[in-house]
Amino acid sequence: MKKLLIAFFCVNFSFSLLANHSVTLLDGTILTNTTITYSDNSLLLKEKQIPRETISHIMMNIPDSTAISSVSLLQVDHNELLMRAKVLEEKYPDSAKLILLDEGIEKLNTDGTNVIRTRYAVKIMNESALDLAQISLYISSGKVESKLIFARCINPDGSIHYLNMNDFTWTTPSRGAEFYGNDKEIKIGRAVIPGVKTGSIVDYEYERTESSKEDPNQFYTQWFFNNDSPVYQSNFQIIVPVTKEFYIHKKNIDTDKLTESITKSDGFTIYSYSYTESSPVTTESQGPLHEDLLSSIYGSTFKDQSYLSKWLSQFFTERMMANESITKTVSEVTKNLSTEEEKIAALYYFMQNNIRYLSIKTSLSSGLAGHKASETFNNRYGDCIDKSILFATMLRSINIDAYPVIVMTNDNSQPLYGLIGTLDGNHAINEIHLKTGKVIYLDSTGNSYRYPFFRTDDHGIHAWNPLKNTIRNTGYPKPVDNSITTQIDITIDKNGTGKVTETTTTHGSEEVRFREYFKMAKKEQVLSTMQYFANKNYTGSTLTNHSFNDPTDMSADYSFSLEYINPMILNKAGNNYLLNIKQDFGFNFITPDERKTPVIFPTVLQKTYRGTITLPDNFTISGLPAPLQIQSKHVNYTGTYTITGNMITYENIYSRSGTHISVAEYDEFREILIKIDDYIKKPIIFDKKN
Repeated sequence: MKKLLIAFFCVNFSFSLLANHSVTLLDGTILTNTTITYSDNSLLLKEKQIPRETISHIMMNIPDSTAISSVSLLQVDHNELLMRAKVLEEKYPDSAKLILLDEGIEKLNTDGTNVIRTRYAVKIMNESALDLAQISLYISSGKVESKLIFARCINPDGSIHYLNMNDFTWTTPSRGAEFYGNDKEIKIGRAVIPGVKTGSIVDYEYERTESSKEDPNQFYTQWFFNNDSPVYQSNFQIIVPVTKEFYIHKKNIDTDKLTESITKSDGFTIYSYSYTESSPVTTESQGPLHEDLLSSIYGSTFKDQSYLSKWLSQFFTERMMANESITKTVSEVTKNLSTEEEKIAALYYFMQNNIRYLSIKTSLSSGLAGHKASETFNNRYGDCIDKSILFATMLRSINIDAYPVIVMTNDNSQPLYGLIGTLDGNHAINEIHLKTGKVIYLDSTGNSYRYPFFRTDDHGIHAWNPLKNTIRNTGYPKPVDNSITTQIDITIDKNGTGKVTETTTTHGSEEVRFREYFKMAKKEQVLSTMQYFANKNYTGSTLTNHSFNDPTDMSADYSFSLEYINPMILNKAGNNYLLNIKQDFGFNFITPDERKTPVIFPTVLQKTYRGTITLPDNFTISGLPAPLQIQSKHVNYTGTYTITGNMITYENIYSRSGTHISVAEYDEFREILIKIDDYIKKPIIFDKKN
């Protein structure tokens, strides 16, 4: 049976079926009968006439083999919602919104279609949450159907306002410049629930049916029980045919809050989960992603990646065929190159410089398995999976063992590869097995990456290789291979004016942002940036010269230089003069004394500041920072200052190999960074002769 909830924006109707229908009044009373009739703003039920204004909603039981059969959403009337709002408001008066009920059902039908039913009730506590009055529905002809069961707002004065389906505005979504598709039947409906204001309760329920699947064997679900706002109750049900194996993975679950059951009814297995009141889940600076902190349930029709690897491999195999044009180009690009890595590097640069990023996807398989290598090569464009397929095809044409792999970049929650079967992934890169036995990863979607470096958001993530049915971690480079070195040489004249020559050299993935900037920036933009750098170090500086390397030259590290003069580089303190070497290691995240979550970095890093300070005869050195050396699990640091004649030579090297600092390790880690930060702020002290 399908339950159809009628919110009173409809015309006259009459329902007469064998099943009981229910009518919920505004006072919470629930009436049932097999026949109900609505006419002239009144409902006739059991020969009793009920005025429309006294009715909250009506739930119809309608037979439908493809709907959410035999299981319905929790019936929570408006009085219950008001009670829940009062409970949460007393506990969380400063919250922007209070989630009173968050409930969903996902059902896989025997024909492979799936139905999603959701109810959401939330109290708006301040203006920042008023956008919750906006509702969107998504439809695609023959593929996705969506319908609003009801949507209303309950105001503090007791008035209730319902949304009418006629209030929806339907539009075709626009395509961005980097993505095109051919599904012109997609429509997005948008509407605003009337009457919503601060203090209102927004309450709505909708259903979506997804009919079109390339592979009906695939069914995945996920549900988050908590949020960044307090939640009174969160329920989730998964319904699958009893003939289907189904696998569940739970993440961050508080077993004291969770009630679960598995039942069978009408040929379906029903997995039910209910989560009691949850406090807001908040993130910390440089901490785990919000999704990684939430209590969640994941479901899949697959235990692991085996089936999915086989399914996706057939598409990869079909697409990874080198034609004559490809093999000819590979031969030209790699001619006169002898080693395996020289050839890989040459083709890596070819992919970055000659195949631009552009996505055209029309189906699940093309989205995950890309287009044919020959098509991407001829078009000279493609998205990440297209480019990874072409790159692997070109490498394989010269007997280099290369594969396209599916990944989730490290600015997103990582897929549950190895824990449950999943198609999760937002990116594709290449896995290359060198003849030495070493496995490397490259990402050809960039434009300025020097071999063997690749995007930092690809560091330390799971890489799913469908062709080999393996899951590996991309790992991290050594800190020195993701580094910035700044050489600052200062010459002070007898009047205390400083002439500064500053050269920044980048190595590894750190090169890219500078290569990209100097490749794209106009002359006046570069001049402005260089002047900014000069004043960032010493206010009042005058830029006298600047230069930068050719950003397209991939034969060496990338560097740029600037020269500037500052008459106030020294600060007078009593009879002394102070000079601070400007050094920034990016320790702004260490402000809190304690943390509740780990410190997370996307990758490793090394930053070095070194240089010389040359003094005139009328200045002498009276104070110099003592050497500092630190070695720890996550951080190494060396700071030295030495004197040779009238010249000071200094070097400060900060090397962080740690990417995940646990809560237990945070105190020690923080103390080390504070010690380093204090050290680099210590001035050099001079005396000036009369």
